[in-house]
Amino acid sequence: MDMIFKICAESIRILVTLTRPVSDYFLAFFYRLFMGKTKMLPPIDDKILLTPAVELAEKIRKRQIKCEEVMNAYIKRAKSVHPYINAFVDQRFEEALKDAKEVDKFLESGTKSEKDIARDTPLLGVPFSCKETIGVTGKS
Repeated sequence: MDMIFKICAESIRILVTLTRPVSDYFLAFFYRLFMGKTKMLPPIDDKILLTPAVELAEKIRKRQIKCEEVMNAYIKRAKSVHPYINAFVDQRFEEALKDAKEVDKFLESGTKSEKDIARDTPLLGVPFSCKETIGVTGKS
C-alpha cells in the first residue's frame, strides 16, 4: 500500500514538472488578456534604496547619513512606484519626516552612546512599511 502511494506521488510530481512550462505560458497569456501588458517599474535612482537595513542603521547611528535623507529617498520611491503596484493604502509621509528629524536631533544630542543605541534600538531611523492589519497610532 505504501509503495502505491509513493508511485502515485512520484507520477504526480513528474506530471506537474512536465506541464509547468505550458501552464505558466497559458496563465501569462490569460493575465495579459484580462489585465493588459504589465509596466516596468521605474529604475532605482538612489543608492540609499539598495543599502541593507543593518548598514543604513549603522550609517545613521554614526551620522554618516541623515535619517531625514534616508526617509526622503524612501518616500520618493514609494510615490514613484505607487501607480504601478499600489504601494500604500494609507500614508504618513509628513509624520515620518517629522520623526526622522527627531531621530537626527536625538543622535546629535549625544544623549545615548552609539553602542547603547545599537543595543536598544538597532534599526533606529530605518524606514519600514506595514500592512493595514497592523495598528499604527493615528491611522484607522
